Amino acid sequence: MMDADHLDETLNYAWQQGWITNRGIFNSLMAKVDPIQRNQDDSRQVLNGLNALEHEVRALSGKKISAAFAELLLSQVLYLNNMYK
Repeated sequence: MMDADHLDETLNYAWQQGWITNRGIFNSLMAKVDPIQRNQDDSRQVLNGLNALEHEVRALSGKKISAAFAELLLSQVLYLNNMYK
């Protein structure tokens, strides 16, 4: 399972593999991950960030984000969500 510290590395890897196909989308996802990683001691902010990340990934799954990667990332978001509740 993933921790919040590795979300950015996961997105970078997905970008390099072509699983995220648009630079603007990649940047948007990274912008959502940044406050999650910076505010890990504030569960409310982490949960808000995870919620925003989840919504964007769901909206772009199979479009600008490969469906298989989106499914994997969403499972990790759910795992993190449960950790911070």
